[in-house]
Amino acid sequence: MKKILLVDDMDVDRMLTRLALDRYYSNLRIVVACSCEEAYQSVQQQHFDLILLDITMPLLGGLELLERLYFEGIKIPPCIIISASSKQVDRALAMALGASDYIHKAVDYSVFKDELRAALDRQGLT
Repeated sequence: MKKILLVDDMDVDRMLTRLALDRYYSNLRIVVACSCEEAYQSVQQQHFDLILLDITMPLLGGLELLERLYFEGIKIPPCIIISASSKQVDRALAMALGASDYIHKAVDYSVFKDELRAALDRQGLT
């Protein structure tokens, strides 16, 4: 069973992401972190096969979390950014810090779940 860390501060976004994951995958154990501080602790204490990470969060954002892990030399599992930001600079920085994919939080749920599934498939989680 693969273990995924889902990091998002928005209840609705976490729920929609979990629905999409549950629809396509039965072999996932999902651990939820509601902040990057909580995610940082989880990554230090547990092994994850994948991180699904929002970048726009209060206090410590997803990009800052990746940067912190990167500069502390902590091995980062494959990380898929899930963000409402469509700024190219955010995408470029996320990829430079080790993210393996970047999904835009689409307003259309069917588009989002299909993009999420494709990103997870690229990580070999099927």
